[in-house]
Amino acid sequence: MLTRRKIIGYSLIALFTVWAVCAALGVMGQRKLFYQEGSEELYDYWMPRMCLEQGYVGHPEKWIGWRDVRKDKPIVVDERDVVWSDWYTDGSEKLFITGWRDKVYPKIALLPVAPFPATRVGGYLWSALAGVIFLASLCLVGRSWKPILLALSMPFIFNLERGNPVWLSAACVGIFLAWWDDECEWKSMVAAGCLAVAAAMKIAPCVLGIIYFTKWRWKPVLFSGAFAAALVFVPWFFDRDGFAALAAMVRNASEHSDFVLRASDFGLIELWRTARVVLGFDVISPWPGMMIVARLSQLLGLVALIFGTKRRDYLLLVGGMMLFAGNMYYYAMLYLLPVLVIEMFSRKERKDRKDGNEKGSLMWIELGLWLALLSPLQVVVLGHSANQVIGNVALMGLMGIRLVCGGNCFAAENAKVLNHEIH
Repeated sequence: MLTRRKIIGYSLIALFTVWAVCAALGVMGQRKLFYQEGSEELYDYWMPRMCLEQGYVGHPEKWIGWRDVRKDKPIVVDERDVVWSDWYTDGSEKLFITGWRDKVYPKIALLPVAPFPATRVGGYLWSALAGVIFLASLCLVGRSWKPILLALSMPFIFNLERGNPVWLSAACVGIFLAWWDDECEWKSMVAAGCLAVAAAMKIAPCVLGIIYFTKWRWKPVLFSGAFAAALVFVPWFFDRDGFAALAAMVRNASEHSDFVLRASDFGLIELWRTARVVLGFDVISPWPGMMIVARLSQLLGLVALIFGTKRRDYLLLVGGMMLFAGNMYYYAMLYLLPVLVIEMFSRKERKDRKDGNEKGSLMWIELGLWLALLSPLQVVVLGHSANQVIGNVALMGLMGIRLVCGGNCFAAENAKVLNHEIH
C-alpha cells in the first residue's frame, strides 16, 4: 500500500530526474544550478564570509574607484559603506564586498563559515557539509534514513547553491520540535539548547519557544534563554570593533528592514509583489499600501502561532513563524522539512490507514500542496521560475487547511508517540 511518505519519496525522485535531464539538455526552461555567470551562486556564503573579514563597521573611502564586475559600473558607496553586495574590481583584484545592507548577521552566524576558505571550493565545502548535517538531523528526527530523499527537493537544492547558514538553524529547529517535551531530561535540555542556537543564528525561531506554555518546564526554558543570550552577546567581545560592530549591525538591520520586508518570499506581501511584477509596476521602492499588507501578513502569522501552540501543530507553528518574521527569503523553506519528517514518520499515519482514513480529501489536498512546495521541477513563467510563488501559495494553503479544518495534524501527536516508543 502506498503511504504518504512513499508517495512523496517516489514523486521527488521522478520530479528530480525530469528536472536534471531537462536542465542538462537545456529544455523546458529549466535553470541549471551551480554555475557562476548570471547567477547568485553561493551569495549567502560570500556575504557572511566576507563580512567576517571586512567587519561590520564600514570604511567607504577604501572602495572609491572600484567597479561592479558584472555591470561594469562604478561601485555605489554612501557615507556608511558599500551599499550593495556583489563582485567588484579595482582593475587588478576581483573581490566580493558585502554591502552594509547585508551586514545584518548575528556574530554567531558568521562563525560556522570561518574555517572555510574564501573561495568557490570553500563555499561548496561549507554548503555540502552543512547540508549533510541538516540531513542527518532529519534522519535523527524521523529515526530513519529515508528523509535523505528530501535532498532532492527544491528548498534543499536551492540552499545548496546559495550556502545560507540557515542549514544549521533549521536542523536545530527540527531537533527542538521532536524533543522539547521528551520525558528524558537530557533530551529536553538538548532541545532547549537547539532552540537557543537556532534563535541566536536567525532570531525568528525564538518565537517557537511559545510552545513551552503548553507544557511548562522551567529548567529548559531558563537554560535556553541563558544560552541564547550568551550566544548572541559573548562573540561580540572578540570582534575587532567590539560592541561598535553590534551597534552597526543593529543599525543596518533597522534601516534595511523596509527593503527586506518588500522582498520577503512568504505571506501576502509576496503575492502582492508578484502581481505588481506581472502588471509591470515598480517593486524596488516601497509602494502605496505595502506596509498595511505586510502587517496584515504578520498578523496572520501571529494567529497561526497561537493556534499552532494551542493545538501543538508544528506546521502552523513554523509557518506562523515564517509569516510573522516578515523578512524571510525562499531558503527559509528548509524550516518546513523537519515538520514534514515529523508528520510523515508519525505512527498516527498507521492508525489512520487502519481506521480507513487514508483516502480523506484533506489528506490528498495536503499531499499535493507539500509536493508543490518541494518540487525541484521549475514552473517557468515569463522566463522566470515561479517556484517561490508556488511554494508560498502551497504553504499558505496548508496553513489555511490546518486553521479552518484542523488538517491531519500528525505533528501534534508525533513527539509524544516517538518519545514513548523509546522508553
